[in-house]
Amino acid sequence: TITREVRRPARLILPAGLLFFGPMAAMFTIIARDRAVAAEVLPSAMLDRAEQAANRQRTGSGYIDDPEVFRPVFASSIVANNIQVTFSVFALGMTAGIGTLLLLLTNGLSIGGFAGLYQSYGVLELLIRFVAPHGVLELTAITIAGGAGFLVGSAIILPGPLTRGEALVRKGRRAVRLIAGSTLLLIPAGLIEGL
Repeated sequence: TITREVRRPARLILPAGLLFFGPMAAMFTIIARDRAVAAEVLPSAMLDRAEQAANRQRTGSGYIDDPEVFRPVFASSIVANNIQVTFSVFALGMTAGIGTLLLLLTNGLSIGGFAGLYQSYGVLELLIRFVAPHGVLELTAITIAGGAGFLVGSAIILPGPLTRGEALVRKGRRAVRLIAGSTLLLIPAGLIEGL
């Protein structure tokens, strides 16, 4: 089962989590303390969104204003984006895990920076209320995909007594089960976020 597969490579999923959540926490702290850093590391669209969120909180109008008719479109694009990120984290395991590592780091920094920016405006609660219902599933899926990427990378770097090809086949099967489980988490997450 998928849950058994998640427990088996826990020694790879845990480092993936540290490489994702560690930079996230660090960037959150840096930007929450000094908003000026955000302008140097975050896209201007994110800066504008946080400022708009602060204005929206002052008027009591919620996180975003999205007409209901567009929500199915938002949901499908969100699901597609989350699946793309998750599959990229997994597929980059073929770079001996280096691509997986870099993607976990950059996504962690980006998410942490965005959350830190909201904190600096005093509207982090607004973001959390919007993100929490689906974000837990998304972040879990990305972390599991990171472990799957490292599993593939370990077949290349440390094949053990097997040939690299044999190790890739054996560990690749396990990694595919992990990525399938991740995808199952992303579909309801995207629907919750979009609808």
